[in-house]
Amino acid sequence: MNLTCRVNKPIIFLSIVAALVLLRGIETSIPLVPYGPVYYKMGLGYAGKGHKAKAMDYYRKSVHSDPNFADAYYQMGKIYADQKRYEMALTNLQKAIDVSPKHHQAYTALGHMYRSLGDHEKALSAFRKANAFCVQYPYAPQYLLNLGEIYSDMGDKGKVWDVIKDLERMGESRLAGKLKVRVFLEMSEMEK
Repeated sequence: MNLTCRVNKPIIFLSIVAALVLLRGIETSIPLVPYGPVYYKMGLGYAGKGHKAKAMDYYRKSVHSDPNFADAYYQMGKIYADQKRYEMALTNLQKAIDVSPKHHQAYTALGHMYRSLGDHEKALSAFRKANAFCVQYPYAPQYLLNLGEIYSDMGDKGKVWDVIKDLERMGESRLAGKLKVRVFLEMSEMEK
């Protein structure tokens, strides 16, 4: 006879966390598991539901408990950029990069922010760094698309076509087509 005990793992985990919190309240010298990742995930949950202010509170708690939590700085930077608070966005995105120098998502967010501000040179630099660090990731084609779009903004059609060829070599005909349409529309505008 096979007697198995089905244990609800999340309940056990929460019970352990609650016990540690109570213990921490009794004796503050006991080191506790860092809360950074927990706060970060709570922030992601609130951000996903559109509660940016609440998400920011949890991201701040995350970096307060773990000052080297690059993803929390990155998320705060994205929210600040969405709010057009570019100085705060830059500070947080740069902190993410300082903590994790190959944080391709932070470089991408910087690139988008600089692009929206019209600083194409800084945007291009940030997108190039993101592209260099993300080659092994499945979303590398999206990073190439970012490069192609900034080259297009800068009027460098030769580089845009190089990116299109790279995307086609990667089997990304949809993204390559997106750039081709953009180039075609820009050429049509110039003819008017």
